[in-house]
Amino acid sequence: SFVGDEPDEDYRKEGSMPSEEDLKHAMRYGKEALAVMDQIGKSGSEAAARSLSNYSMACILSSDYVEAAAALERARDIRRASGTLETPSGGRCFYNLGSMHLKRLRTGTSQEAPQDWALAKEFIGEALRVFRQNAVARNSRTCEAKLE
Repeated sequence: SFVGDEPDEDYRKEGSMPSEEDLKHAMRYGKEALAVMDQIGKSGSEAAARSLSNYSMACILSSDYVEAAAALERARDIRRASGTLETPSGGRCFYNLGSMHLKRLRTGTSQEAPQDWALAKEFIGEALRVFRQNAVARNSRTCEAKLE
């Protein structure tokens, strides 16, 4: 598999790659869930950060990297504000941001290739730091392999 393709690979292993229509539904439901969280005053919660991360996976699978990046950056900002950015879930957010930039770079859908490479290294480096700090060895090894 190519670096940055983990969401795609997970579905391929299961033999259940979602269709374009499935992804559109997932993105619509993700947006609706986030709107409800806004309405009930939970847009800054860890649940909202998780929902944003889930939504971003549908965006990445749909190759909507701009929307994926916006969702992951918002999830990162929520975790920073709530003090959970230095936890394994924060590390996963950094990892997903880095992987998204690597996939966008590899698929050639961006005019920002040098920026994608720099951002991928930065975010995966941050993920590695957070995973090491939290003694998450498996995820640390994955980050190390991507940075080689």
